[in-house]
Amino acid sequence: MPQVGDTINIPAGKVVIVTEDYVLNGFAYLRIWGKLKFQENNSTLKLGSSSMVWVYTGGTVEGGGSPSQKLKIGNNTVFDGNDAPIAGPQMANASGFSPVPLPVKFVGFTLSQKNKDVLIQWSTAEEYNANIYEVERSFNGTDWNVVAYVTAAGNTTSLTNYSFTDKNITSKTAYYRIKQIDLDGRFSYTPVRTIKTGNEAAEVKIAAVQQGKVLLQFPQEVKGVVVVRFISTNGQVAGQQTVSNPVGQIILNTDALKGSYVVSVNGTDVTAAKKVIL
Repeated sequence: MPQVGDTINIPAGKVVIVTEDYVLNGFAYLRIWGKLKFQENNSTLKLGSSSMVWVYTGGTVEGGGSPSQKLKIGNNTVFDGNDAPIAGPQMANASGFSPVPLPVKFVGFTLSQKNKDVLIQWSTAEEYNANIYEVERSFNGTDWNVVAYVTAAGNTTSLTNYSFTDKNITSKTAYYRIKQIDLDGRFSYTPVRTIKTGNEAAEVKIAAVQQGKVLLQFPQEVKGVVVVRFISTNGQVAGQQTVSNPVGQIILNTDALKGSYVVSVNGTDVTAAKKVIL
């Protein structure tokens, strides 16, 4: 059963049915892509007063028609069985439910060089009402121009990858940023990324970006096969994957691994290692 401090996920297509009283006397984070349903009389789910409940697009909270069925945060009832179903996207704290647009959650934004081209790649873990991405470039860090428009996925809670290749960049330094524009016209920017062309000594970047996902970024193309090993704290190789002629951002699935590992990257012209928590 869930414990205080847990993140509780109800995936899309799954239904969790509450049939009795269940109390968590402390913080919990409840995320619903599927359905939370109250079925029996006096069935109650009570979370600590600082808890949060997110109902994502496609998710619902439903009652069975009895006011004795309650979802409570602290001492406040934020939903009972007589209420109309809660349909996402909405968020609740102790004050109750309110509709909210979920922000685009960027989990990767990288630049890589291949010959005279710059490969721009970015990934998102969540999108709500996203319309389009503008790729902006500057050669001095002040004056910006849009070099590409990329259509967004729109509404998704899956990992989504995007890319654009900026051709024939002759400047020694180039700056890039991504402008994300919602369907209602609101927008936000990523941080600025910088690439120095011709920098053959740039290091491979390694990061755990999401549960079960590790991001590798190769600033320049690496010729041949590169071996990626996942080494446990006792020195054992717990997993191994290979990639051929890698360049740019590569996301590896590591669903079978949980805990602390050293990610080791080895090829003819590249060596890198970093400790990550999966």
